[in-house]
Amino acid sequence: MKVSIGNFDQSCMYCSTAAYYDSSRIKLFEKYIPKLVSFQFAWGALETIISKFVEKNRISKFGKINALCMFLKDNEMKKHLPNGYIAEVKRLLKLLKTSYEYRPIAEKLYNNEKINLTYNNKINEAGCGIFIIYKIRNKLAHGSLSMPEPVEFTDPKINEIKLIERCTRIVLMTIQIIFINDLLKNDFLIENPKVLFNFENESALKIVKKIHLLDTI
Repeated sequence: MKVSIGNFDQSCMYCSTAAYYDSSRIKLFEKYIPKLVSFQFAWGALETIISKFVEKNRISKFGKINALCMFLKDNEMKKHLPNGYIAEVKRLLKLLKTSYEYRPIAEKLYNNEKINLTYNNKINEAGCGIFIIYKIRNKLAHGSLSMPEPVEFTDPKINEIKLIERCTRIVLMTIQIIFINDLLKNDFLIENPKVLFNFENESALKIVKKIHLLDTI
């Protein structure tokens, strides 16, 4: 992916320092923007899946993410979390605590290596990850998400690339949790697979529970 901000900023070549700054920023953007696009793609998939599996009247009353958190709590999905989910949420919260922008919510939700679930009565362990990411995604949707700066020109407060990678992973794991909930009631065997060649005649539930741990499919 190639990024050029010079087409929109005529001041970027006023001096060598400005040129060096823009060069560094472009290299950073070329890494960051594809991660951001992947996150948006995963988020769009999640919203579509929520519309399919969560009650429409609840979505209308509380909004998609709050409705999803309540849905996961009501179905006791904290008992069926994918391997590594809570560890991934904790890593995200630790990362957010290094950021001035996100520290207030991170401190409310994470203290003494434990996730604080009394912050909001709609969430439990299964919904805590997506609830946090919803706050970050709102900044992106409303145009107030801070773009990263090259570390040579600013005090490095948070690794935005690592942050967006963790957010994307938790969004995908949340989709996984929704599918697990459905398959607990509607499991089936994989027959004549076109993609999952190593899982013929295996339970779909068993595969979905571990699919994020597979190197290849």
